Amino acid sequence: MTTKHSLISYYTSSDSLNQLVARYGDRLERLDVVSKLQVIGVLITWQAYDTELAEQGENAPEQPYTLAEAIEDYPIDISSNALMALQSLNDIAPEDVIRSTIAMSHQLLEAIA
Repeated sequence: MTTKHSLISYYTSSDSLNQLVARYGDRLERLDVVSKLQVIGVLITWQAYDTELAEQGENAPEQPYTLAEAIEDYPIDISSNALMALQSLNDIAPEDVIRSTIAMSHQLLEAIA
């Protein structure tokens, strides 16, 4: 059973997420399970590493760690669907990363319930 918690737009709205929703639907129903897991994995890895770098204070790099770098550094092959989804999120704000991964997690839970 689907709930409002699986809607990307329930948590947030931005240009990046609007592009994602336009391409894949508000529940990302046109994105397969593996691709959703890959998108979540890349986004969370990106945010974790970027936060770790920022917490280094004076030792932090001058430039932030980008989503493009996270995609390139990801240790497993990323499907073309996941790659297209991630590319549409190039300008996503950090708070939207967490919100969108919460929605995708709800989508995955609802699929197995």
